[in-house]
Amino acid sequence: MINRLSLYQQLLTTTKDHFRSLVGIVQTCSTPDIETNFKMNKHYIEMCAQRGAKLVCLPENFHYMPKTFEETIAKAEPLNGPTLKMYKQLALENRVWLSLGGFAEACETPALKRHNTHLIINEEGNIVQEYRKLHLFDIDLTHKGGVSIQENKYIEPGKVVPDPIISPIGYLGLSISNDLRYPELFRSYVVKGAQVLINSSAFYTKTGAAHYEPLLRARAIENQCYVIACDQVGVHNDTIQSYGHSMVIDPWGDIIGQMSDKEGYFICEIDLDYLDKVRGNMAVLTHMRPEII
Repeated sequence: MINRLSLYQQLLTTTKDHFRSLVGIVQTCSTPDIETNFKMNKHYIEMCAQRGAKLVCLPENFHYMPKTFEETIAKAEPLNGPTLKMYKQLALENRVWLSLGGFAEACETPALKRHNTHLIINEEGNIVQEYRKLHLFDIDLTHKGGVSIQENKYIEPGKVVPDPIISPIGYLGLSISNDLRYPELFRSYVVKGAQVLINSSAFYTKTGAAHYEPLLRARAIENQCYVIACDQVGVHNDTIQSYGHSMVIDPWGDIIGQMSDKEGYFICEIDLDYLDKVRGNMAVLTHMRPEII
């Protein structure tokens, strides 16, 4: 059994490197064509790398946007498949880390499902972290003029929360889209030392307009972490439209960079000295009561 009090004590006493670094956030409108999406993502990744980004984040379904359940299963690939090989080479050529959110990973059991997997690839072109979406999106908003989504029909949820991974911008905790509604996931990352929380998504316009920013800012404020939110944007087909408004939020809860409703990219600075200052001045984590809650 994990000693939760011990984990909190380690978090509060462990000294980590202090530095500033740049992160690139790419906001795209993925199509059903993998090659077309790769060319678009390649351009934005290269632009971010040229501007000094050490890590570049892409949204959920960065490689393609399926229209049907059958299509998403048919196009699923293993992690050593041809699509990820292209992105691994891209990371190596640009000497940049990549956060690839929401990859359609083939699932051996059950065969008629797939995983929704968030990957971190380092500058050597190697996968160094894998996170499989835990909280699937099952909603019916047809009564509000929205859509009906049942991810459980074609996605096999993850069963493991990986430890935060050290990266050029700090210790990372990964999530995908609807995970954003479950604060216990993000607190578990912070307990283990996370400084930057990344949420890749394809938020629907209806839920995005109502919930996206409030949820993101809440996760940043309550955990005193940087939150990087990388979203799809625009009309993908006649049934799917994404909200956009990708953003970076600092540990105080301020939005320090944001896109609107168009494709593109932006660069933000991650300042871990500032993170330590926020945590020191308002010791939320110190004042928690893990021996009770």
